[in-house]
Amino acid sequence: MPERPILKSALSAGRFVLALAAAGGGAWLGFRYGDAPGYLLADLLDRDPAELKDTLIWGVITSAAFLALAGVWLALTLTRAARRARLTSLIALGVVTLGGIGLMAASYDWPKGSGTPVIDFELRLPPGTVLPPNQNDIRMLVWSDQSGQGVQIKEVRRSGPRPEIVGTLVLPETEAPTMSIQLPGGPERHWRLPFTSDAKLDTALGPPQGLEFVTPLGRQPIPSDGDYDIRYRVRKYM
Repeated sequence: MPERPILKSALSAGRFVLALAAAGGGAWLGFRYGDAPGYLLADLLDRDPAELKDTLIWGVITSAAFLALAGVWLALTLTRAARRARLTSLIALGVVTLGGIGLMAASYDWPKGSGTPVIDFELRLPPGTVLPPNQNDIRMLVWSDQSGQGVQIKEVRRSGPRPEIVGTLVLPETEAPTMSIQLPGGPERHWRLPFTSDAKLDTALGPPQGLEFVTPLGRQPIPSDGDYDIRYRVRKYM
């Protein structure tokens, strides 16, 4: 008869160890791969993952908590734990899931119907243009009168024999915005942007168009050194 309490204690200890291991394994999986659904969501919604940073963070935390509690519930179920323990773990799983989804939704950068346009672009440079090894050495600005602000360069690649720069800019509040590029040791070339503050959203990049180079006030004109063309789209509003 004394063997039964010992066996029961051993089963309880084994159940606890298994539940703890399942919780640890689930949490590890969540922290390791929990951002995958967020990146998939960004891809489906055509959003830059960097814009959804808070949502991705909450997604990882929610995934880790969900998988940890799911592991505990599964361990308790497989080891035939008491019904109350299984029900408690299942309720906790549901509460964490709903809370995590709510936090992800609250932190999501919901698209706006109006505001400051954010513009994606693909700029193709003349054949034979030599770009620096570090794309941070490419100086690109968007201008409002005499004031310039940085342009985000996402990728530098080749389109056939021509280098191509892919990036994003925030349209300044001015009637005639311009954009510029300057390679190390070269001149700063300016062109006019075909947008105003009421630009409409686009789902796809427009057709390639040649650059309309302009000369900023008080500067000497710089002749073109080859064919440039660019494609734009207004992706969202800030």
